[in-house]
Amino acid sequence: MAVAKFLKGSEEYQMFVDYWALVQRHYSVEDTDEYWKSALADLNKFDEKYSNYPLAQKLALAYVDELEERGKNARCGQN
Repeated sequence: MAVAKFLKGSEEYQMFVDYWALVQRHYSVEDTDEYWKSALADLNKFDEKYSNYPLAQKLALAYVDELEERGKNARCGQN
């Protein structure tokens, strides 16, 4: 199987760099309006910036689901 790599500096490469930064920034879920407003605003910016990449929208939606699940589990005492 051939291995393909994103070229450093390409838009695809930058999309994953930005996604990783987004994940790190919002990794610790907080049960506050400020946290959720910030997380959703950042996810919307990511989605808008990479609107020509369907994968970006899928990544953003998957991460919202993950944050919601982790937030729900934290409220229930299940980390």
